[in-house]
Amino acid sequence: MAIVIDTRIKKYIKGCLIGENEDVISIHLEDVGDTFHFDDELVVQNFLNTQAIERVGDKELRKGFFDYTDAEGEIHRYHIKNVYRGRITDYEEEIVA
Repeated sequence: MAIVIDTRIKKYIKGCLIGENEDVISIHLEDVGDTFHFDDELVVQNFLNTQAIERVGDKELRKGFFDYTDAEGEIHRYHIKNVYRGRITDYEEEIVA
């Protein structure tokens, strides 16, 4: 299992745990103050790539939000209101589905 974390956002990730059978991967984002759980490494990589784009990527590629689907299938949308040097300083969370 190989998950690549962009070095520019690595400092905001304060925990990356892989389950006993590599079935659950947990990532804690310090600035958002939330832990995100995944059951597929491809989903984790896509999530981390989205984090890199929204935090430090080209402004033309940013959408201003990122989504997370929890274990119950609910989609949480994190609207990013302010980013300062890759750190999310202000956001709003809503459940969209």
